[in-house]
Amino acid sequence: MLDELITKGEHGNVEFKERLDSKVHLSDSKRKHLATQMKYRLEQGNGEAIYVIGVTDSGKPVGLDKLEFEETLNVLRVIAAENNAKIKQVEKYAVNGKIIGKVTIRKVVKGKVNVIVATAGHVDSGKSTLLGSLISGMPDDGAGKTRIFLDTLPHEIQRGLSADLSYALYGFKDGKPIKLKNPLDKKERAKLVEEAEKIVSFVDTVGHEPWLRTTIRGLVGQNIDYALLTVGVDSGVTRITKEHLGLLMAMNIPIVIVLTKIDRFDEQKVQE
Repeated sequence: MLDELITKGEHGNVEFKERLDSKVHLSDSKRKHLATQMKYRLEQGNGEAIYVIGVTDSGKPVGLDKLEFEETLNVLRVIAAENNAKIKQVEKYAVNGKIIGKVTIRKVVKGKVNVIVATAGHVDSGKSTLLGSLISGMPDDGAGKTRIFLDTLPHEIQRGLSADLSYALYGFKDGKPIKLKNPLDKKERAKLVEEAEKIVSFVDTVGHEPWLRTTIRGLVGQNIDYALLTVGVDSGVTRITKEHLGLLMAMNIPIVIVLTKIDRFDEQKVQE
């Protein structure tokens, strides 16, 4: 999964850092730049950023020794604190006798309940559409009206298929859900985080078989509390559905089965 991250390069909430030196990178000018950069990555990941350290900006693995690795982590902790965030997970990988790390940084939501829910299920079973309608309160039109809130890459829009992990927010205040008029608006999402008493962070995974590793990365790389396994009634339980179910069960994640596309249910066909 680290190889996949490096191959895809910096994008969305993923940032590469070769090495961070406290004397250099915590000076006023460098510190401000790093804080702004991390703020952007956190916004792209709806409160979560992934830093791969020990690689160049172009993704070339160079590795760090133990002291360099710990110093780089300390700099990231300082910068994260300035963004009201913390390092939540550190994964170490040995490469040619040195260390490359994957560091997960997450915004701290003080005094609020934050639950992380992942979607899973076969391609075209309606995972992104389900979340798009849920967070916006809009009914889908069958042509991707609400899916567009999750599938934002040009080729995802063109093909109507998710190709990478995407994220969504759902909040509650006074026991009532907070709907987003435009879930793509960063300011509106930030306002939701500020005002909500309870927050659900969604991780939308990929159902297309060639990107199974991306789905695994989304499930393993996050601290998932619950999973929504979508089953389209027009296609039923498929091999991919079973594979995703097996992954969730192996990780001991509580599962909610969601039947989608019920408007396409053919009762006559079932009776036959």
